[in-house]
Amino acid sequence: MKLKKFEICMIAVTLALASFGFGYFVGQGRERHVINVEPVYHEETADRSAVLPVIDKDDNEDKVAAEDGLIDINKADKELLCTLDGIGEVLADRIIEYREDIGGFSDIEELMDVYGLGEKIFDRIKDSVTIR
Repeated sequence: MKLKKFEICMIAVTLALASFGFGYFVGQGRERHVINVEPVYHEETADRSAVLPVIDKDDNEDKVAAEDGLIDINKADKELLCTLDGIGEVLADRIIEYREDIGGFSDIEELMDVYGLGEKIFDRIKDSVTIR
């Protein structure tokens, strides 16, 4: 049975629409994240400093101890984790996500439970990380 070009195109379009429909309905049950874009102040407000975030200099000092240079894996952000040998952006995101899921690391060896971070990478970074 030989198919004509038109029939092949119709089959392709049908499959594409079916795939879209399946993906659309499967995604309906997922949690949606809504971002509120309304300003937190009124334009008439003269003092906008009251709504600006306060930046504490001590927050960044906790991420790396100046004395020993070790990175606290329970406080390090993505940028800091990427400075470790073998850790890129994707793996840094996974470390942060895993850390948030378990409520923080209790031992540095728990890093090996992160998907994609095996014994080889752990051996390269174990002397550069700590938990405080």
